[in-house]
Amino acid sequence: MANIKISNLPQTTATTTDDVIAIVDSGFTTTSKIQLQTLFRASGSTISQTNPLHNNIILGSSNSNIFDTSGERGDNAILASTNSTIEKNQGARASIIASDGVRVSNDDGEGAMNATISSYGNTHLKGGFANAIISCSDGQEVVRGERQTAISSSNGFLRFGTNNAMIASQSYTVENCNRSAIIGVEGGSVNNLNNAIFLGGYIANASNVSGEFYFAAAFNQLTFDTGGNFRRGLSAISTDQCQVENEYSSLIASSGRTTVYDFTLHTDNLYAYERIQSATEVSTTIGSEQFLTGGLGMVQYTDVSAGNLNLQINDVRNGEVYHWVIDNQTGGSISINSVGTNTGFVITDNSSNTITTGAHIFTVVVVNDKIVIEGTH
Repeated sequence: MANIKISNLPQTTATTTDDVIAIVDSGFTTTSKIQLQTLFRASGSTISQTNPLHNNIILGSSNSNIFDTSGERGDNAILASTNSTIEKNQGARASIIASDGVRVSNDDGEGAMNATISSYGNTHLKGGFANAIISCSDGQEVVRGERQTAISSSNGFLRFGTNNAMIASQSYTVENCNRSAIIGVEGGSVNNLNNAIFLGGYIANASNVSGEFYFAAAFNQLTFDTGGNFRRGLSAISTDQCQVENEYSSLIASSGRTTVYDFTLHTDNLYAYERIQSATEVSTTIGSEQFLTGGLGMVQYTDVSAGNLNLQINDVRNGEVYHWVIDNQTGGSISINSVGTNTGFVITDNSSNTITTGAHIFTVVVVNDKIVIEGTH
């Protein structure tokens, strides 16, 4: 560039870290040069293996490193950070921004488009794709997986999943999950779940499970346990030291309870400001057999127009009470020949064996593996 004024030099937009910029001191007596790599590197920081490394930048940082021992990576940045490291990250677009004491690396697999922002205290992104740690501290880690984000959390782990988030939580582990979120939870772990949300609670464990569609809110020491079997639709709300085990079952406003049945709401106490209504179903008739079927309505109805009856009370549970209306429209009396069940419960029939014309109510109470029948005639 001898004999050419700086103002007359051609402008360029294509640069490498080995390019230099001319520097003229304020006294206009000395001209020096600096490499782009050095210009965009803070004091005490290092960039190692500039070839094949490329497109790396360190700004306003102290004791920071971009370091590689094998492979190629690019588009890496450390901005306004202290004691931060990007290392062995065989991928692209890994960033550490306004953070202190954090690492982005490929310790557990190739990484790309990972970032840690405004975090401190040994937080670590280990491989994966499009993962982020934002405003976290004290040992928060995201390990491999894709599109996993930890926000305002500490001492937790997101491992080997996709589309998971941990927000405002502490000491929690999410492993091998997909599309799941932990929000405002302290303590516990979850693995092998899809589409799960736990929020606002203290200690939630779901480690002996497999399944999807899990939900928990406002809990203290909650456990989901399916014995490792695949189950769907488990939930708990406002519970204390409870356990949910059954498919499509819920625990609400309970303490020290464990679910018993599938497709069932479990609760300690139920208070209704207005009425509670049960479904009314027409029971099944096959020949002379009349079927009261558990779960098809606590009030059931049978319209009898001919023949004598064999009553079948099937699929009932302990603690249930049914009202069974049998309407004799034959114009005369008919007999009940037998009463049977598929439950194996013992039947005690205190009702009349003869039904006159008209409607009659049979009350069926199931308790202690017994079926007790009372009738008004």
